[in-house]
Amino acid sequence: MAAITLAFGHAHADECAGCKGVPTVVVGGNPITGELTGCHLEAGLESACIFTSYNTNFFAFTPPESGAYRISICTGELGPEWTLLSVRDGCGLTGSALACAVFGCPDGQASGARLDGLELIGGLTYFIGIGSSSSEGFIESGVLDIVAVDPPGAGCRSATVATVGSNPFDTSERTETIDLAGECNPWPQGGGLDDRIYSVQYFDFTPPASAVYNISTCGGDFTARLAVLTDCLGVGTVVACSEFGCAAEVGAQIIGVELQEGVEYKVLVGGYLPEASGDGILSITPLSPCPLPKPTVLENEPCGVGLNGDCADEAGSLQVFGLGDTVRGTIWADGGSFDRDWYLLDLAEGTEITLELRSDIPVAVQIANPGCSFELLPPTAISLASACPGVPVTVCLPAGRHPITVAPLSPFGLPCGYDGGNIYSFTVTGTPCDATPPPNDRCADAVAATLGSTPFDNFFADTEVIDPSDCGPLNRDIWFTFTAAEGGNHRISVCGGSPVGQGGLEDGGIEIWTDCPADGGVVVDCGTDGFLCPTNSRNPAVLVSLAAGQTVRIRIGNEPALGPTFWPAGDGELIVEYFGAQAVCGDPAAGDCFEERSAPFCEDLVCCNFVCAFDPTCCAESWDRMCAATAALLCGERPTNDDCTSPRAAEAGVNAFRNNGAEGSTPTPCGALRFDVWYTYESPSDEPVTISFCEADGGWALISSGDYGPLDTRIAVFEFCGGQLVACSEDDCGEPTVGAKVTFTPQGGTTYLIGIGSNPIEESIYGQGVGAFVLSQGGSCPADLNSDGMVGAQDLAALLAAWGGPAGDLNDDGTTSSQDLAVLLGAWGACAP
Repeated sequence: MAAITLAFGHAHADECAGCKGVPTVVVGGNPITGELTGCHLEAGLESACIFTSYNTNFFAFTPPESGAYRISICTGELGPEWTLLSVRDGCGLTGSALACAVFGCPDGQASGARLDGLELIGGLTYFIGIGSSSSEGFIESGVLDIVAVDPPGAGCRSATVATVGSNPFDTSERTETIDLAGECNPWPQGGGLDDRIYSVQYFDFTPPASAVYNISTCGGDFTARLAVLTDCLGVGTVVACSEFGCAAEVGAQIIGVELQEGVEYKVLVGGYLPEASGDGILSITPLSPCPLPKPTVLENEPCGVGLNGDCADEAGSLQVFGLGDTVRGTIWADGGSFDRDWYLLDLAEGTEITLELRSDIPVAVQIANPGCSFELLPPTAISLASACPGVPVTVCLPAGRHPITVAPLSPFGLPCGYDGGNIYSFTVTGTPCDATPPPNDRCADAVAATLGSTPFDNFFADTEVIDPSDCGPLNRDIWFTFTAAEGGNHRISVCGGSPVGQGGLEDGGIEIWTDCPADGGVVVDCGTDGFLCPTNSRNPAVLVSLAAGQTVRIRIGNEPALGPTFWPAGDGELIVEYFGAQAVCGDPAAGDCFEERSAPFCEDLVCCNFVCAFDPTCCAESWDRMCAATAALLCGERPTNDDCTSPRAAEAGVNAFRNNGAEGSTPTPCGALRFDVWYTYESPSDEPVTISFCEADGGWALISSGDYGPLDTRIAVFEFCGGQLVACSEDDCGEPTVGAKVTFTPQGGTTYLIGIGSNPIEESIYGQGVGAFVLSQGGSCPADLNSDGMVGAQDLAALLAAWGGPAGDLNDDGTTSSQDLAVLLGAWGACAP
């Protein structure tokens, strides 16, 4: 719980006897014990305390220096009652409290109390009261913690002295925030990325000699910000700042700042977010320039001039270099803008290159794809001031010209003429490697795929076309052909991932073409997700209907990752499966998405894909009740029979039910039908009619999504819309089963209106769902399952559809089986009057 801290009053009167001659406590952890003092500080007597503190024990504290303090008691035998904590500048029962608190301790210590940021005067004695919220309780024992919130080095005027070398710091208890807006730009303003340094610790640094220095917190455990000032914060005092430059994603480094001998500088260490704080080492060292080898290729643009900043090289200005060359150039970054230099590496054969980078400022060299696109985490060499040379990169590249780009790691603080220099240098060496593209790198060379799996990889593949499909561009594409031996539905996928187990294709895309692009082929289907895979996958699957003898082209590649980057190449298996005449996602023959069936898939393509993304078995095994309930949650719109003026016709046997998305509520003597939907039934006879959601009768109902369990249903039968109630029921399936069942005696030839709703605790998702109810009509002809007065082919079909379940049970054994079939065949023909 958060601390409740109230402020301030200073009158003195009516001293409490327990306040005299009390134990003394100091800064740090103070073990204490308490007793039943009988000293009760009543609520409302003092403006700072609104809770009565019973059996208050007092402790005397004299701050060693003025400042903010945190006072807490969060551990010990505190008891189940609340702890009341107060700080007073005297012994009076009224008027002496400076602040009071209840709660405020970390989770798990809810009965303790804590006061934060209480300003106290050094040398003045204060009385800390610890009491209980119960008149019979007291604090038996605990640890009274007193911490100086702003330790030395927290304020600019009392900064810690720093020297060349290592200087320990700890910002975890600092409270000051410095806003460098307009003075420095460690990062653009806006959102969480502002120009503030949080939890600041100050250092004074006086350089022993005029030189260029590196200032670093690399190796710490939080993302830090640094700044160097010529004085305590004021206009024009900021010399440099940074939140980047370390090899890991924590710490910060100011590289190459020129400082003058004998001048006292303020060095600020803090976090880039309020919660970013911790300890570490502030390192201050003179810059030791990274020695650069003699160049064989010099960048042809001076610092600050943009001549080679376009990978596409439309102006033909990019410089070409080869193995063994050393390239030297300049780079800059200032105010959010930065320089990016492009070169072309010319390779005569497949080569495993090693690129070594040297620079005094943070620089990265990246290798792009031949088409100027990048893969996610492209081959990258990095140079940081803490290492010379930097971190190299080694990668196998095919023959040809490869775009290589150089850019600073930060878009700020590295202008031309920077104290640390703007020069970089990289050298490329290499040895031959096998960079042969896949044999099916071009559509004209497509590999024939068959039913089953066909292994592939797209390492070193080129990109043949700029993707024209709705699924977006693909990178490093490869091609297959497939000819259907039989007509019907086929699933074409790379669901299985990598058979090799290393470098597997991730986040691929797939397209189905009528022919090669060069021959006028077009895309007829595409996919970039694994909704239709037997188990959910990051790789795609598509379902296509092919005629016998029809040939298609299959294109596989990597889809976009972040921005202009693509997922990297990999290996995998192309899997082609034949479903024949079996209905698949989007096929009208697959059936309603809100009804259960023994086969997979449903008729709505989008809904089917959504559901299978959550539960792949719905597209691999069967569209069961859970699939139907999930479909209700994800895809259910307002039912067409939501109003009694637009009911659906119910029939003898199993009837689908869904009130997900319904809006009405109808009162009945059995309770309101919430989220009600409506049906009609025309009775062919006077025999009793039963409508049941009971499992024993073959009915069921689940709350939308199915994960919340069974839906508590209610049923009401009316003469007509707005007419008299005939019957109603709730919870008649018997404990512990949840569900409604109602029986009424109709008049033959009369049509009745049936309202079905739910009985939720509250009107919410828990009152909406999907299921099925069974309507049966009694009499001397139980085999007449459709109540048409005849036992015939329709009844046989209904019994076979209910096989293994209770809906076709004619011998009352709870299961539809061969014995029930015998009963039905024995009753074949007209029912007896």
